[in-house]
Amino acid sequence: MIRKTHDYLHRYHGCWRPGGLCRIEIFQEEGSPLVVICTELCGRSESSSTALVECLAAEVALAHFPAAFE
Repeated sequence: MIRKTHDYLHRYHGCWRPGGLCRIEIFQEEGSPLVVICTELCGRSESSSTALVECLAAEVALAHFPAAFE
C-alpha cells in the first residue's frame, strides 16, 4: 500500500530572481522507490520551479534523507 509521508509548502531560491513557493508531496511504498511530486503554485512564483527542478530535488532529498549524502 502506498502512503503519503510528507505534504508541505517549500520556499525555494531562484537563480536571478527571488524564487517562489511550491508544494512537495512524498509517497512511499515498502520495497519501491520514493515518489516525490513538486507542484508549482499558480501565481506564487517569481522563478519557475520547472527551471530549477534539479536544485529543488537536491534540497528536498537533503532535507529528508541526509544519510544518503554522507
